[in-house]
Amino acid sequence: MATKKKTHKKRIAVIGLGEFGKALVVYLNENGHEVTAIDKDIKVIEEIKDHCALAVCVDTSSKSSLEELDLEDMDEIVVALAENFEALITTAYHLKEMKLESLHVRYHSEVNRKILQMIGIENLFNPEERAAASMAEQLSYQGVKKATLLSEEYSLFEVEISSLLYGKKLKDLNLREKFQLNLVAVRKAETNGEDSANREGVVFLPDSQTVFQEKEVLILFGTSESIKRFTSAYPIG
Repeated sequence: MATKKKTHKKRIAVIGLGEFGKALVVYLNENGHEVTAIDKDIKVIEEIKDHCALAVCVDTSSKSSLEELDLEDMDEIVVALAENFEALITTAYHLKEMKLESLHVRYHSEVNRKILQMIGIENLFNPEERAAASMAEQLSYQGVKKATLLSEEYSLFEVEISSLLYGKKLKDLNLREKFQLNLVAVRKAETNGEDSANREGVVFLPDSQTVFQEKEVLILFGTSESIKRFTSAYPIG
């Protein structure tokens, strides 16, 4: 019997519990990690305390307060204070001075990003920017149901199958050669009788002999330019 793959348990601190920070704490906790949630608002701490290993009410703009948190024991530290410019820069600066590794800092604007880079923060992220880029990919090309940005260049695209592909085999498409795309998986889009292999939402890994059928969604890996060429060659409708 196949066993479920276990997630390597990490000790992770999340500093700043706005909507993003709270959601991150919950997801990390559900994935089995030991999460310490940190914010200066006691009301937020009360809300999150049942969804993490430890919830601490502290003002992280104070270096002495940060030093009392034993953050050097953490595998990862996420600073999600982007809405509060002063607290963000001050907290990030103190953490950098403490020589803590695996530091991830969220920025809210280009000014934030540049200042954080100036003080030596390397791992910077902006979830709104990534979400906007993914939404732009989704809306730009016909048939794209969802786009997940994986890097500045590559994304995962969920694409409705074109009728031009019905009955064709994967090997006949030459996806890599013609479009520089990789087919990661195929998802059935509707129920087909009682056969468990054809239930709605079932994902299977394709091989070269896979025959495309109606009501399928193709999960493709590649660039925006590649998906543009593919959806132009195999339009919906």
